[in-house]
This record gives sequence, C-alpha cells and structure tokens, in this order.
Amino acid sequence: MKKIKSKKVQDYVMNDMVFKVDMPRLLKEIAECSKSTPYPVTFTILARVLGILAERAIEIDDPALNIIMMHLGLYEGVHDENASKVISRLRKLITDEQKNGGIAMNELFFHECRAAGLVFKTSNDWFKWLTENSYDIKKPVAEHEGFKYNIKDICINPHVIEYAVDGADNWGWKVMTANTQFGWIWGYSIQKGKHGYESPAGYPSRYDNLSIFYGNEKEAVQDALSCIIGDLAKKSGTKYINLLIWAAKKKRADIIHPQQELFK
Repeated sequence: MKKIKSKKVQDYVMNDMVFKVDMPRLLKEIAECSKSTPYPVTFTILARVLGILAERAIEIDDPALNIIMMHLGLYEGVHDENASKVISRLRKLITDEQKNGGIAMNELFFHECRAAGLVFKTSNDWFKWLTENSYDIKKPVAEHEGFKYNIKDICINPHVIEYAVDGADNWGWKVMTANTQFGWIWGYSIQKGKHGYESPAGYPSRYDNLSIFYGNEKEAVQDALSCIIGDLAKKSGTKYINLLIWAAKKKRADIIHPQQELFK
C-alpha cells in the first residue's frame, strides 16, 4: 500500500461528508438529454475510458484509490447496502497502515457468497472474480430446489406475492420468498407513488443475528407481511397507505387464523 502524501486525498477518502459523483449515471443522463448534439458519442467514449480506468484501479488495489473509485460510482455494487461497510474496512486498512507502517491486504475478509459456498478473503479475490466474470453480478452462481442465486446471495427467481392499488400508479407491495439449503428466506418491496423501497430475498449474513431461516414458506411470508404492515403503519392515515395495510393484513389472515387477525 502506497503512503498517502496529499492532505486533500487523505481528507477525501477518510470522510463521509465529501462530494460524490455517480459518473456512469451522470454521463448517461447527459447523453439522453442531448440527443441532438455530439455529446452522446463523446460521453460513450469517455465511459469506456473510465471503464478501463476502473479495471486498472482494480489491478492496483490500493485502498484509498478504491474508495475514490467507489465515490465516483465506477465500481460495480457501489449502490449496494454493503458499500458503506466496504469503505469502512478500507479506511481501517489505511488507518492501520499509518499506525503500523504497513499491512497486508490478505487480512481483509471481503465478501462471502453463502449460496455457492465461496469466500473472497481479500478485495483482490473479489475484483479478480468480477474481472473474470465480466462484472456480471446478476448471473446465477448457485441453485437450490429451482431457486437461483447470484454472487451477492440474492435470489433472482423468487416466488412473488403482490398487491397493487387499483387505479393508482405505483402504489403496491411485493413479498418475495425463496428456499435455501438452510431454510426459507424472504424479501419485500413497497412502492408509494414516486417513492419506494426494496429488500430482495437473499441469504442473511452469518454474522447477522436478526435475520433467520424459516422452516416453511408460510412462516416466511407471514413474517414478510408483518414487516410490511409495520413499515406502512408508521405513515398510516392516507387512503392508499391504508389500502396497502388492509391488503397485507388480509393476506396474512389467509395464513394465520382469521379470528386471531382481529386482535392484531
């Protein structure tokens, strides 16, 4: 690991309150809004060059450079919920290096794919896999009883139960369930007009004490619906949200005893 000599670089990679630019999205948005100009071709070329830059940064595998590339949106998975944890680990490497005068990258436990039984102990291992697989993190790498999983442990073909408010655009919820070698898992999404949230059906981390595997699919669906109801109840009172809550409770009543539902 190269020592950081520039104070500007040090401040940028070690602080969260800095400017971040998603370069791929920015170039795409500008190009789509400038179809009558020569900009689209220019930005397409620039995007390819930035892709080459990202590949070289992966080869160098410097923690500070990796953080900068993530801030620019040039690494796959920078929008994942684990991205902040990766940055924290990289910052710890930098801090430890500054304290101890050097640290080996192989001390970092980077990513695990429980579905495929793969462990990437270092960022080198992870970025090597990405390079060898053309950065395709959506392709299936494991399958269990017909359910397929990508390298991020997300099921790409889950069972889906969904509800949408009639006559309303983008108001609804979904429950996603899938089976694993350890038991059933669930995910859910809620769409409230222009705003939405999705937590896909994926393997919980072995270090996550809050997430569990379920003995059967009904238990997983019931827990997912309870989560949706609890989430929506925080902002209940409007017509559409009340309809979403009612539909989730009704669906949950199909699983548990209807009379019990009256007391929820």
